[in-house]
Amino acid sequence: MTSARAWALALMCVAGCRTTAPERGRATMEEEGGTTVYVSGYADLVRVLQLDARGGLVETSSVSGGPNPAYGAWTPDRRFFYVSNEVDDGRVTAFAIGPAGALTRLGHVSANGRGTVHLVVNATARTVIYANYGSGNVAVRPILEDGRLGEPTSDLPAGNRAHQVVVSPDGRFVFVPVLGNDAIARFRFDPDLG
Repeated sequence: MTSARAWALALMCVAGCRTTAPERGRATMEEEGGTTVYVSGYADLVRVLQLDARGGLVETSSVSGGPNPAYGAWTPDRRFFYVSNEVDDGRVTAFAIGPAGALTRLGHVSANGRGTVHLVVNATARTVIYANYGSGNVAVRPILEDGRLGEPTSDLPAGNRAHQVVVSPDGRFVFVPVLGNDAIARFRFDPDLG
């Protein structure tokens, strides 16, 4: 993996500290001791780094992310973190977030497809929605109380090489860019039911 790709992934996974304004997603470094950054790079590890006062990154821990951890997302309350495992037997791996952003692996589930490339946690923190690039499907799993993932509530074909998942700002639709079809699949989404 090139260093540019690793840094791009790191920038997508900046978790930030706990915030006093969660509705805006803003965080202040002084309140919780800093900003946490999660970095993976298809090297089976998720590294936990802290942004220091000079703007540098200091690695504080790492944990096995399973094979080829590709993309990460956390719940809005910053209690849980999920990574897509971009492998033939696609997976989603769950973690609990502890002090200083440290991750404790909770386990993984099948992604019901191949090459799990991207995932999101919906705004209500009730579900993880993920896209499987190799099999072209998009699926939804509920987040259980302990952060583990339940059985799929939806598993739908999106198209050849589903690439990403984007939830509309009102939470009522899921959009999936489909590279092989040069299209964007649109699905109605019930944030309460998944």
